[in-house]
Amino acid sequence: MNKKYVLFIMSILSAIAIFFTGCANFGTPVFSIDNQTALIGDSIVVPVNIKKNSGLYVGQIVIQYDGDVLEFVTGGNGEVFDECVVNGKDVKETVMIIANQSGIKDTKKNGTLATLNFKVKETAVRGNTHISFYLPDHVESGTYCLKYKNIDEEKWTIPECIDGIITVK
Repeated sequence: MNKKYVLFIMSILSAIAIFFTGCANFGTPVFSIDNQTALIGDSIVVPVNIKKNSGLYVGQIVIQYDGDVLEFVTGGNGEVFDECVVNGKDVKETVMIIANQSGIKDTKKNGTLATLNFKVKETAVRGNTHISFYLPDHVESGTYCLKYKNIDEEKWTIPECIDGIITVK
């Protein structure tokens, strides 16, 4: 094969690879909760993660869990948003996370959005329990995000959500 032809093909393939690497954050953001294993009585930290973040300014994340197995203790900010408020005391078996950026800018970071601290109840039954994202028919009461450029238009971004499983041993 001609050396120039091989170099041309390699250049095209390199350009395609660079393009798709740069586009890795395009599309729908993905929120996920890590699966974990715990013993009865354990305290566990459950990260709420994001990947494919193409730019978000504010987000509301609603998490539901089984109150017969888990007791919400506290929550905190991860490294994605500037500010994050976690409230799990107002509605039974529900944690509400409000995350936002300070100033006028979107975050494009991927990683841990927030951390949730639970205690596995002494009365918990061994087995699997789900920690899941709440995605109702009406966006305003569930999990959604906004980009800064869309905040006045209220163009909601509904993330793809991957629920977590806590296995109690």
